[in-house]
Parts: sequence; C-alpha cells; structure tokens
Amino acid sequence: GGPTEPPRNDGGARASIIPRPPRLATLSSLRSILDRGQTRADLYGIVLGFSSPSRTNSGQHKMSIVLVDETLPLPSTDGGGDVESVTLVFFSRHPSGLPKVRSAGDVVYLERIRVQEFAGNVQLAAYSNSRPVVAVARPSSAAPGGWTMSAAGGAAPPPGFDGETATRLRGWGLRRLSSHPTVPGRKAATLSCLNEDAAEGESTLASGGDLTVVVAGIVETPEGARRRDSPRGYLRVWDGTGPSRSDPHPFTPDASASDPPMEVLTSLESSVGSIRSSPSDPGPLSGADVGPPVALCGRVVNAVVWEEGLWDTVTSSSVRPGSFVRLRNVLNAASGPTVSLGSTNCISVHSKSSLTPLPNDAYEIKLLLRRHHDLVKSGARPNPTSAILPSRTRDIARQMRDNGFTVLAECTELPPPRTFTVQFEVSHTVPRIDSGGG
Repeated sequence: GGPTEPPRNDGGARASIIPRPPRLATLSSLRSILDRGQTRADLYGIVLGFSSPSRTNSGQHKMSIVLVDETLPLPSTDGGGDVESVTLVFFSRHPSGLPKVRSAGDVVYLERIRVQEFAGNVQLAAYSNSRPVVAVARPSSAAPGGWTMSAAGGAAPPPGFDGETATRLRGWGLRRLSSHPTVPGRKAATLSCLNEDAAEGESTLASGGDLTVVVAGIVETPEGARRRDSPRGYLRVWDGTGPSRSDPHPFTPDASASDPPMEVLTSLESSVGSIRSSPSDPGPLSGADVGPPVALCGRVVNAVVWEEGLWDTVTSSSVRPGSFVRLRNVLNAASGPTVSLGSTNCISVHSKSSLTPLPNDAYEIKLLLRRHHDLVKSGARPNPTSAILPSRTRDIARQMRDNGFTVLAECTELPPPRTFTVQFEVSHTVPRIDSGGG
C-alpha cells in the first residue's frame, strides 16, 4: 500500500524545495517559462481556494482553482499584505469535464497546461481542445497507491503522477494552511461588520469581503417556494463575533433546537485537539491556554446562496453543520440582492463569490478560536440558544469557569453571585413531570 495522510508536523511551512522530476515546473518558475516564449507546462500545486462552476457567454462551463506551492513567498502573519498564488482557469464543453475539487489542501497534478499572462499576472489555463491533464488527488489508505484520483473529464489517473512527490507537497500544503494566512488581510472580515455599531474603519462588506466561518445549519429553499428570483438555499454561519443572538430561520424555525448546534461545538473541540497535538507553531493561539468552548458567544447569521453551482458545491463537498469554510467576496445583503428575513441583514453569496471548505486547523480557524477565547475571558455572555458541550475533562470546575460558567456549588455560597450561567443535569423534579406528555 501507499501513503495515507502524510506527516504534517515536521516543522513550519518554510521548507526547502521539494525534489521533482526535471520535466516538472514550479509555480515560481512560470514567469521565466513565459519569458522564454514557452506556453506549456507540467506541474503540481496545492489548492488554496476554488470557484464554483459557471457558464461563459459562449456557453462553455468554467471554474478556477487558486494554487500555491513551496516556491512562492509566504504571506505575512501581521494581518496585512497579499497572499501570493497562481490561478488555474478551466474551460469545458460539459460540466462533467470540470475538475472535482473538495477542499483547500487538495493536490492538483497538471500536464500540458497553457501558461499565459492575464492582467499583468501569470495565469494557467486548461482548454478542453488541447487535451490537458488536470487531476485532483487526496490521500486514502483504501485506494491503490494510497491516493484517490479525480481526473477532469473522467480520464484515467495520469501515469506521470508521482505519489512520493504528492505526499511531500500535501504535507507542506497542510502546514502552510495552518501557519500562514490564506486570504489577503485587507479583504478579511467578520460577522461583526454587519452590526449597526461596527467599529470605525471596519469593513461593512458593502464592496465585498472574505469570511471564515463555521456552518451552523444548511437550509434548502423548499420546492414550492422556489421562483426564478429566489435563493437556492441558505447557510446559517457563525464566527464568534457580533451580538450573542441567532437571526430568524428562513422558513420553519424549531424553537427547541440549539443554535449554534452541538455539531459546531464538537468541531471546535476537534480543532483545538488537532492544534494541541501539533508541535508546529500555534500562530494566533501563542501564549493563550485556549480550550474547547463550552457554549458559544456571537451571532448566527443567514448566508443567502443564489447560484445553483454554488449550492452544488455545498452538497458535493460534504459541507455540513460544523464544517469550516471560507466565503470569498461576499456582500452585506443590504448591498446585494434584496432578501426578506424580517428586519435583520444577512450575507449574500452571489455569482462572484466562492466557497472553500478548510482543514480544522487552518490559520483563520486559529484566529477565530483566539477571538472567541478572548471574548469569553472579557465576560461576554453566551448566546442563550447555544448548545452546551458536555464536559470531557476531569477538571470540570476549571473548564466551566474558563468559559464564563458558574458551577452549582458557587450558586449556594453567601453572598451568591448576582447573575450566573450554569450547566447541569436534571436528577428529578417535584412534582414529577411525565416526559411522555401525560
């Protein structure tokens, strides 16, 4: 058998150049390829983000994939600057001919790819009439050679694909996603920017911005409610910012449901576990004893998904409650198509937006965890409808206090706390309540 998930924790992302066969280019060498008058290249890349399929004016199907490798400069971690990358644009006569990308961190193997310049930047392009090879690879212990392969157009896995090179590049890619920003600092935003009292100078998403969020719910527009101008569906999203409340459900709210639900808390718990078990640089979590949140502060917001292709990305990329995703170039709905959700504003995920699932220890996920940790430490109260994470530690009292909760023993002290939030299990009631409704 071949490799499964490659090692991730052998240092930072500033690695030496990964050995490749001489015929393979790197992303940083593409400019010199153009300068020599060449127009084709074979190479590997790591997915940083991707767009959903769309149609061109000529009727072709199109999507783009943003790629990085270890030869490109790493972005600054001070919150500013650009993220250097190269975009691959793929065109196909049929949607089945487009690559099947699932997540940031996927390995992409390319042969006979056109190298060109667009708007002053090097760009890769794949046109179906030139018979390019575009294969997306993910590690799998059950697959021959240790990799599952999705080649555009359903073609067989290319013989030029080298599992050892892909393993090393995948390991570097996951470390890079964890240790350095994946979006330009000037475009990064949070859900707090939807508030009427947003800080001066803070993005309001009026001209577009990028969000890193956890999916709290997926709501498809019912068949009977669909019209030509109606959204395809809604993502309910959370990032730990904004007032601690949940915006109205688009259709049929369940008053008994937790919001954010337990899936968000268990995903954050898994993320904290992954980060703690990694000896690599914790980045934004440096100097903070960040544990899994017991309950969640911040606002749950509706993100309106308009495009069929974007909704297909949600369903085909295994996005579910608890998934970490990046939403690029989204708008405050007050600036986009009108949506009626009571008096609340929401996020518009439109035709120029993109959605990319992220690993649970991505750099922006660490920022989200640190932000929420600091918010709880400042005394912020949790969302009253938030699910509560069951205690899984021996030091229950410490875990509760670190997350803004009071333990029952403290509620009986004199003088008692004036206000408090507690988590408890009901032993019995007096008089007895029949849970069957009798």
